[in-house]
Amino acid sequence: PCTTGCSGTACTKPSNFLSGKGYSLQNVAGTPVMTPPATGAGYVLISHGESGGGAYLASGVLAPSTTTDGTEEQKNYANLAIQPYYVDDQISDAAGATHFDDVVVRPTVLNIVTRAGLGPRAH
Repeated sequence: PCTTGCSGTACTKPSNFLSGKGYSLQNVAGTPVMTPPATGAGYVLISHGESGGGAYLASGVLAPSTTTDGTEEQKNYANLAIQPYYVDDQISDAAGATHFDDVVVRPTVLNIVTRAGLGPRAH
């Protein structure tokens, strides 16, 4: 990809190349916090917090769902298929649907590409 000097089909702008790539994230209220293409996450790394619900234990067994895990937090469970979106929000110890204690790492696709030295460059 390049940022300037593109002509013909030999060069693709980064914004065009990254369009539709990456994972989406929302907070527990359903508000998007990362959405492709510009800010989609390249990967989502989840630590399941103090409750541990939905995490795999060191023994390889899936920890059971807990009564404290919030409705949206349950979308981060490790045994689920790829989700339409993952959840990242402030920690909330309140019992019920808004409980959230996961710690989420979610770099953008562009951040990963740039750190790998594969980001935009001029020809």
